[in-house]
Amino acid sequence: MLKVRPLYILLFSAVIALTLNAGVYAQAPQLDRSDPAAVANAFLEALHVENYSFIIDLMPKAQMEEYRTIAANNPTDINRIFGKDKEKAGKKTRVTELRKMTTFSGTPGIAAKVWKKGKEVYVIILSKEGDKYCYENSLTVTSKLYKDLTFIQKVK
Repeated sequence: MLKVRPLYILLFSAVIALTLNAGVYAQAPQLDRSDPAAVANAFLEALHVENYSFIIDLMPKAQMEEYRTIAANNPTDINRIFGKDKEKAGKKTRVTELRKMTTFSGTPGIAAKVWKKGKEVYVIILSKEGDKYCYENSLTVTSKLYKDLTFIQKVK
């Protein structure tokens, strides 16, 4: 009768698991950070599955470091901050429109529309660092303010 040692079974299982995971990760599409709609949609998807570390990675460098410090020191603050965003976004996982705007930091940016309810529009604010778009903020603005922004395109 063949004796199999538990250590060998454990090691073999680990190798199989790592191989399968590598295959899954290799097939995952890369995020095109030069596409503002793709970045905004990636933010919404991460928000819905509560992948807040991914959202932090979408931020501009200075903001990213600030949020990483908050997450390291008090993770419940990050959960509270992004939990409010998740509540505002509702079940929406896709943006529908892009408009030009100036970000809070005074740089050119994009407002990606998530939803409109009455006189309110929920948008994701994106800024640009080099050739990549970054998540800067998400907020509700008046529909009048939103209409005053320069239209770029509808998103399918």
